[in-house]
Amino acid sequence: KNPTYFGITKDEGKYNVRAREEVVGITMTGPIKLEGIEGDLVQASGATTKLSAMRGVLEREKSEIQLLDGVTLDTTTGIKARLKSAHVYAKDHRIVSNEPLQAEMPTGTLFANTMDLKTDRRQGVFGGNVALRLTPSQDPQRQ
Repeated sequence: KNPTYFGITKDEGKYNVRAREEVVGITMTGPIKLEGIEGDLVQASGATTKLSAMRGVLEREKSEIQLLDGVTLDTTTGIKARLKSAHVYAKDHRIVSNEPLQAEMPTGTLFANTMDLKTDRRQGVFGGNVALRLTPSQDPQRQ
């Protein structure tokens, strides 16, 4: 019950992932199945990405988590992404999804079939039927 997985990245970022419960084999090796996942990925700059998923699989030795069955990513920079699944490479600051997703930003909404997000660089590559709906600025000085 209530397992936690945390660490520090090579550039002084931090990650902390929690689950409601875990299922691990008798030998205590190999992938760990997780239910009710929540986590925080904090960059050295202080920018934070909060994540959640219904279930997932943790590969502790690789510092990787596969998130499944509805994934949310919310950043302190105003980006909110909704995905079916994602693979988090904690040490590399990467979140990858090969399924359709939607990302809301202060400037609009992005739809794509794939994503490779580099959280440390705040940079993403999107592919497959990419569409962007821009939202006009509410600031009269920016129009």
